[in-house]
Amino acid sequence: MNRRRFRAALLLATALALGAASCGIQPASAGRGPGTITIDTANYPSTLDPGKQYDTDTYSVYRNIFDQLLRRNPKTNAVVPWLATKWQQTDPLTWRFTMRPGVTFSDGSPLTAEDAAYSISRILDKKFGSQQYANFSVIDKATADGGDLVVHTSVPSPTLLSYLTTLSVVPKAYVQRVGDKQFAVKPIGSGPFVLQSATAGSEVVLTANPKWWGPPTQIRTAVFRAVPNVASRVADLQSRKVDLATTLTPDAADQIRRDPTLAILSTPTERVAYLAYNTIKGGATNDPRVRKAIAEAIDYDALIKNLQRGYAKPINSMATPLAFGYDKSLPDNHHDPEDAKKLLQQARAVGAKLVMATSPSFDPQVVQAIQGDLAAVGLQVEIQNSDQATYLKKVQDPAHEWLDPLRQVVVLVPRLRRRDLPAVPHRRDLELLQQPRLRQDRGTGARDDRPRAADQVVLAGVRAAQP
Repeated sequence: MNRRRFRAALLLATALALGAASCGIQPASAGRGPGTITIDTANYPSTLDPGKQYDTDTYSVYRNIFDQLLRRNPKTNAVVPWLATKWQQTDPLTWRFTMRPGVTFSDGSPLTAEDAAYSISRILDKKFGSQQYANFSVIDKATADGGDLVVHTSVPSPTLLSYLTTLSVVPKAYVQRVGDKQFAVKPIGSGPFVLQSATAGSEVVLTANPKWWGPPTQIRTAVFRAVPNVASRVADLQSRKVDLATTLTPDAADQIRRDPTLAILSTPTERVAYLAYNTIKGGATNDPRVRKAIAEAIDYDALIKNLQRGYAKPINSMATPLAFGYDKSLPDNHHDPEDAKKLLQQARAVGAKLVMATSPSFDPQVVQAIQGDLAAVGLQVEIQNSDQATYLKKVQDPAHEWLDPLRQVVVLVPRLRRRDLPAVPHRRDLELLQQPRLRQDRGTGARDDRPRAADQVVLAGVRAAQP
């Protein structure tokens, strides 16, 4: 099915530094001290443990607390050194990474190759239940050899380095001492910021890490506020209550663009939007004919033209043209409501009731448009909206009990995803990042017939005054 490039507005960006004035975004809120930046996000982070989740609003916060093994050059998108200063592939299944010397966690303890190996092993431990497992499952084991991290893969992997740009390194000794639950609320990392406070469901405050090994940041304090309503995020920006806001609709982006004191910047990404079906306990969606009917029922061109208004672009697979190996020759998914009706009749699913799970992360206009398209071919769709933490807990349930005991059919709608390219040329101080991913099943048996879209990162903020 088609994929879109989407401007989910006001995203501070991947390797983005909080030197806001230096890139044309100026901290503008009265009453906040110098060096403070405030960001509205759609959701409160579901966790601060980087090994667990990597949804947008969670990743945007914890990526600033932790350093990653590798990074991407913001201009070329090439993988570049970060905690690992160099690497080599010693045989088709073995990689050796030399760790940066002298790096410490914010508590003063040294960051070592042992911590990096532990960070990978922890994600691969199925008892840990990481939603990043699929990204690293090609790794057979990770070990420390002096100052080097050694990674052994089960098969040759051309994408390993890409995924290692998303690996946040955690302190093994601290995690083992306090336990996973405590680490998730009181994390310690080696990144440019440290956790100052977290008010559940409301806001997270980060302050600059004086022990950070990287270049100094102009931002001393970063406040992430959870504001689920998109209109409220726009109003906060317009009133200068905040400096940046994330996850806006194209309507909101156009509204902001009309204000000469505000700015929007965007960049193409590798993140993918898709629908995922519950095919284990999903009722009608267990039938591949129903899944194909849903795929054909959606009017992608209308979504792109009328709702995304050019901020989207169709793609033909679970990768975007930015991804290595993208095959432009593959046919695109198509809109064919008449065939969709025939398939539903064959499956005896006309009138079937579907539940579409969603959260404030997802554009409600897109969700409602899909609801209308499915209704037009004979499917009854109920939209169930919840906060992001509840949504993730529901749809990531390994038993696939996505809803109530009635086990109504479920269509999961992950948002238009973004990836780790900076929207503005900041230094690497504060990062509202999303990691690139090609979502894979973790051996649960769930299938993955999904509409897809590629999107863009869009950043909006207060313009710096011109000299």
